[in-house]
Amino acid sequence: RQVVLTWETASELNNAGFNVYRSRTLDGVKKKLNTELIDAQHPGETTGALYTFIDANVKPKKKYFYWLESVDLNDASTLEEPEKIRTVNK
Repeated sequence: RQVVLTWETASELNNAGFNVYRSRTLDGVKKKLNTELIDAQHPGETTGALYTFIDANVKPKKKYFYWLESVDLNDASTLEEPEKIRTVNK
């Protein structure tokens, strides 16, 4: 009854952190899931990191779209392409 999202950075040279968004449809309203910025593990460094975010508020046998937003040290952001997830019946 949860979706586990993982992503990895190769470098965090200009990265302050991340936001995760979810919608039930591709063109629907995106809801920000994290209450605070998910801080970069190595902000301003060339070192990368592995991240995990758990969305425990999902229903079985439903389709969800997730977007990852990268926020840089100047507070500019980039929204990545969505990932489609279908939950299972368990």
